[in-house]
Amino acid sequence: MTRPEDSDERKAAQIVRDVSPAPSLEDRVVARLGAAGLLKVHRDWRTVLLSRSTLAIASLVGGLGLGLAIASLKVGIADAQHAYVFLLDTTRTDVNPPDAAELVRRDRAYAAWMASLERSGRLLSAVRLAPERMLVGAVERSESVPPASGVVIVQAANDSDARQLALASPHVRYGGTIEIRKKQI
Repeated sequence: MTRPEDSDERKAAQIVRDVSPAPSLEDRVVARLGAAGLLKVHRDWRTVLLSRSTLAIASLVGGLGLGLAIASLKVGIADAQHAYVFLLDTTRTDVNPPDAAELVRRDRAYAAWMASLERSGRLLSAVRLAPERMLVGAVERSESVPPASGVVIVQAANDSDARQLALASPHVRYGGTIEIRKKQI
């Protein structure tokens, strides 16, 4: 036995299912939910994968191109110039050790020399070494050989050019010795 209310509810439900809302209603609801921060955009995993893959490939190609451009510049420099290593020894010929003011002047002279090498594009690297050293292995040389106090790596056109750069160093002026070694090709 059907009740009359049941058939009315069914009819009403059927009408609601059959009637479509106005097309602009969905747009308005989505816009309001988005403005309220209640919507989260879900992309299809294939779309996300494709966009990330495209970005990764573009980055790889761009990085490879940049690396090749930089490598070609370095090859051009290496063709015209050679790398030389300056080993600065710690031997001092001063009878009296320099006072604090003289040490400051010397530090400034070294800094100026290094700055001039850097400005000219000839300085590749430089480090000041601690006086302590460790010798490992079958050491043939005498312990009386002074340890290096610094290492400077420069670019020079030839041996004569490297020698001139070393002679301009304050290290030589202050009684030190610089051993010049050419990078083996």
